[in-house]
Amino acid sequence: MQTPKLTLLLILAHCLLATTVLAHHSAVVFDESKSIQKTGKVTQFIMRNPHMIITLDVTNDEGEIVEWKIEGQSIAAMRESGFDRQSVKVGDVVTIKMHPLKTGVPGGLIQGMIGADGKSYSMDDSDAPARRRQVYPALMPWEPPPDGETWQMREKKTRPSELPIISDGTSAGDASATGIMAAALDPENLSKIRPPEPFDLTGVWQFRGEEEWRANYGSFE
Repeated sequence: MQTPKLTLLLILAHCLLATTVLAHHSAVVFDESKSIQKTGKVTQFIMRNPHMIITLDVTNDEGEIVEWKIEGQSIAAMRESGFDRQSVKVGDVVTIKMHPLKTGVPGGLIQGMIGADGKSYSMDDSDAPARRRQVYPALMPWEPPPDGETWQMREKKTRPSELPIISDGTSAGDASATGIMAAALDPENLSKIRPPEPFDLTGVWQFRGEEEWRANYGSFE
């Protein structure tokens, strides 16, 4: 009888999946329009994918100890700020700036921290400067596209009058050399009437130019 074993495996898989989903929730649960700051003693510190977790005992205005659970940014982002496993240890008194949970439950998404040694870490990119336009060596200076010009118009304008690859049927492996079929860019093949394609990839390579910070209009034609 395999049914009981299969049922047990399905139950275990469901439990594991539910735990993973709860542990890796979206940042939408945090109110990123607000920032608060709390100072307290670290009672738990976990730094592993996908996020860092710090549990903090904070004394409120009534003298009561409240447990705050604070989530970090991605491990890669934390390391970029200089934060690592040695930055915090249980028992440290630290100050943490965070986006609070929308529910009001004590917790938040870390923005910055002052460690027990006085070292500060910033993990918040909301005030980061705008990305500078990328500069490509040996390419023309960036030029904005004319108003109203679409990528289809741009592709038509920059299309060469003659296609650069025309098979003469003499190269090894040319399909047209066998006489069975014309090569893809042979005029005879291009002139054939075909049904409309389900999609059009013409000009797709220009898509990256639509993002202004990395656009170099006129440089790729």
